[in-house]
This record gives sequence, structure tokens and C-alpha cells, in this order.
Amino acid sequence: MKDFPIRIAGIGHYAPEKIVSNQDFERIMDTSDEWIKSRSGIERRHYADPTQASSDLGYLASLEALKDAHISSEQIDLIIVGTSSPDMLFPSTACIIADKLHCKNSMAFDVSAGCSGFSYSLSIASQFLKTGTYKNALVIGTDTISRFIDFSDRSTAVLFGDGAGALLLTTDQAKSNAILATTNGSDGSGACHLLMPAGGSRRPATCASVMDHDHFVKMNGKEIFKFAVRVSDLIIDQLLADAGLKPEDVDHYLFHQANFRIIESAAKRLHLPDSKVIVTLDEYGNTSSATVPISLSVCTKSGRIKNGDLILIAVFGAGLTWSGALVRWNLNG
Repeated sequence: MKDFPIRIAGIGHYAPEKIVSNQDFERIMDTSDEWIKSRSGIERRHYADPTQASSDLGYLASLEALKDAHISSEQIDLIIVGTSSPDMLFPSTACIIADKLHCKNSMAFDVSAGCSGFSYSLSIASQFLKTGTYKNALVIGTDTISRFIDFSDRSTAVLFGDGAGALLLTTDQAKSNAILATTNGSDGSGACHLLMPAGGSRRPATCASVMDHDHFVKMNGKEIFKFAVRVSDLIIDQLLADAGLKPEDVDHYLFHQANFRIIESAAKRLHLPDSKVIVTLDEYGNTSSATVPISLSVCTKSGRIKNGDLILIAVFGAGLTWSGALVRWNLNG
């Protein structure tokens, strides 16, 4: 069977207008700008307004990607959305975005893999495209995690922000393959370390579950940190081995934007210069599934990422999941 090459046709992102600084948290809880920055590297984050849901953010990011690609929404035949905060349990956020975009016949579905959602989606989309099953895929990461934050818990409340990013992939006129390698995995034994206990079929919403704050994010930070450090090595080693490359061959390392100390730890082990490590969490915080596409979009539009650059993506999330990709940036090429 023929493998069709994939090119990056367009990219876009959206961050809500409301900016929440560390100083804003100083006013509502026992914390400080210094405490937050020293433990996470985050300085500010964006929050969706009360009228916005994850589909709204994803829709706006998608419009930018479509404009960038000069492709009409009617040409999109596959939409995959990575999200941890869907508009509702069903229908999927992908279907809601498809309707907003007037995509009438596209296959559309969500991927629930915690913060690994976008990277999982990228891997799935690449399989559909390279086999020729679909031609134009919109891969979206969108989250409004601020809706599920317990503002009495400073260990998690200060970490998360809202946002969305979208990548448009196509096999049309592709001269070289953008997706060189992917790797994905999970370890369900760690599911208890990062979860939202109530709101699903096991514990539907009740007065008691609301009073107990069980509809908010619960995280064991120490265990997540240990997992992230370990799995980042696994992802990097696997991707480089699959592609027959060395760490120095990579132009940009894009780790999940959850905590600067995790990024710094991985960079030190690989002896990476700061110039090769992408960091956007200072401005956006941890936007869950949106961290990777937002970072790719920001760095492309600023000129940091250029055509021909090799990008290694490594992320982790609730599940516990992990995912990675080696991408040869070939925007419109």
C-alpha cells in the first residue's frame, strides 16, 4: 500500500482575552508571584469568558489555520479534537466545531488522553492521511480547564489556563513527509494521580459530589513530576531511535508546557542549549491539550520555527498517557 506524504498546510491558535496574572492569585489565596514562578515558571495565563466553551476556542483557532492554509472548510474530511474539557459528554466537541465550520461530511471525533490529547490526535490523523483514507485533516487541541479548577487548592489552581491550537494537514501537493515518527502509550495504574473524580457514569453529579469539590482537577504533583521525567526520556529515545537520529540533529524540543522544572530537567539530561527548547508556559500556563499546537503556532508566526526545521514533541497527561512526534516542518511545502 502506498504511503502518501503529509504536509502542514496551515496553523493557528487562539488565547482568550482575559489574562490572569500571578498577582491576581495573591489576592484570593495564600501564594505569591515568586512562589508560583519558582515552582512552575508560569507568570500569567488566559481564561475563557463565561460565554466561551472549548468548541468556541477550537473554532477560532481552526479559522486561523484554514486562512493560513487557503483551504475552505468544505474541503476538510477529517476533524480530530484532543480535549480534557469537552463542551458536554456528547455530542463530541469535534462535531460541534465541524458544525460551526459548516463541514457537513467530515469524520469528526474527540480524543480523551489528558494533556496528550493533541499529540494522540496528530498520530491518528497521520495514519488516516498516509493511507489515503482522507486528504485534509484538521487536528485541534482545545481546553477550558479553568472551569474545573479548585481555587482553594493553590497547588493546582495556579497552573492551568485556557486556549486552543489547530494544525491543518494535507496530502495534496505534498512533496515530503512532515510526520517522521510518532510514539504513544499509557499506564493506567497511575490514573489515580491526575483525575476529576465526579461527573461521569461512575459518579454522576449530586449535591454531595459538588459540595465535596469532586468536579475539580485532583493531582498528586510529586507523582506526576516523577512520571513526566521518566516518560520524557522514553519518548525521546524511542523517536530518535525510530528515525535514526541523534539529539543534536533536532532543531527544537517541544515538551509539554506543564512545569518549567520538568522541561529544565529533560533539557539538562540531554545537554540542550536554551535556544533549542521551546517555552511558552510563562505566558499561557498549562493549557492541557492545547499546549503543543499553541506553541507551534506562536513559534511559527514569530519566525522561530522555519521550514526544514526538525521538531521533537514530547507530552504526558492524565491516564497516565504519553505521546510524542518527530515533525519536519514543511508549512505549505
